[in-house]
Amino acid sequence: MVARFRRAKGRFATFARALAIAGALVPATFAPAARAEDFYRGKTLTVAIGAPAGGIYDITARLYARHIANFIPGAPTVVVQNMPGAAGLRAANWLYNAAPKDGTSIALSLDNLLLSQVLSPADVKYRSGKFNWIGRGDKPTRVLFVWTASGLRSLDDVRKREVLVGVTAPGTASELYPSMTNALLGTKFRMINGYEGAGGLNIALERGEIEAVGANAWVNLVVTKPEWVRDGKVRPLFQTSLARDPVLPDTPTLLELAETDAQREIIRFEARSEEIGYYLIAPPETPADRVEILRAAFAGMTGSPAYLAEAKRLDMGTGALSGRDLQEIAELVESAPAGVVKGMRDAASPKN
Repeated sequence: MVARFRRAKGRFATFARALAIAGALVPATFAPAARAEDFYRGKTLTVAIGAPAGGIYDITARLYARHIANFIPGAPTVVVQNMPGAAGLRAANWLYNAAPKDGTSIALSLDNLLLSQVLSPADVKYRSGKFNWIGRGDKPTRVLFVWTASGLRSLDDVRKREVLVGVTAPGTASELYPSMTNALLGTKFRMINGYEGAGGLNIALERGEIEAVGANAWVNLVVTKPEWVRDGKVRPLFQTSLARDPVLPDTPTLLELAETDAQREIIRFEARSEEIGYYLIAPPETPADRVEILRAAFAGMTGSPAYLAEAKRLDMGTGALSGRDLQEIAELVESAPAGVVKGMRDAASPKN
């Protein structure tokens, strides 16, 4: 009897200990998980800008910063941080390698983000397909334009004589387009490097130091130099998109000016890579639920009346694109055929 009692007591004690352990685990196992939507409450969201203050990238990023928090649960404080340098690569490299990967850091670098992997691989410390693409508010129509007083009217004029063209930095679109047209179409652009952003190029034009600007978004001119556009002081020679922008119906695309299939393949690759436009990206390894929150917020923002009204006041377009679509573009450009990539590198290499 005593032995049976002791065995029963032992079994009860074992059961009691197991029950106690299970009871201790209940709060951890069955407590409601912290909602992803609560993460941003009381947080600060930093938007890094890969360009100096005052240009179209800065204007666009600040537009995003003013509106996006209204669509993020928890309404975080949004701050912007200009991080120019290395043709946008400073901001992109920072976001990929050094920024917090918890959803509190995002960036708008330049739209050469994809092409830089091809043209400046030694300076690139990221894989564009591994960024978490949040969305695009618009894609700028970029042009190579001339100062009308120079007497230049078409690309044929630039085949006849040397033309001084202003460039901000190696690897930027302002160097890329004159280099490509020299290599592919026989123009005689002579690149003058080192101007500080669009503002520096504009001053150089007015002083007569240069006759053309290698690249600028047409909307940037409309916003920052409306009198130039109104008075016909500048003339776009070509636009770099896949198709003509309705705003510039009489300006040919660089693709239209190509003379061979090989040239068209190279130009199409370049134009496709710039479809990312004015985007926002988050670092790799950002938690998926927070990426989805940011994507949903961006989509809500770009469709909201307040955002659209301010974009219209700034003369900015509203060609929004989803983060998933941008992700596909990045992966497509990364997987381009080797022959096209080599052709792009050869065409983009400055010859002067």
